[in-house]
Amino acid sequence: MDNLIPVEGTQNLYRDMSSGAIISTDNHAYSQYISQRERRKKEQDEIKNVKEELNEIKKLLKELLSKENN
Repeated sequence: MDNLIPVEGTQNLYRDMSSGAIISTDNHAYSQYISQRERRKKEQDEIKNVKEELNEIKKLLKELLSKENN
């Protein structure tokens, strides 16, 4: 952390002098971000599963209707 200098007017933000990058040292905010990202991923997976199940139901209904019409 010798290469880090505080960014003026902010808390937990530092500039890495060797790369010029801005680095956040707020571990709590990072943990919250990771938790939210994982929750969104689970929600997206659930939506994908529901869509796949719905498509399977539609396919079965079409097959059933096709057999009734023959």
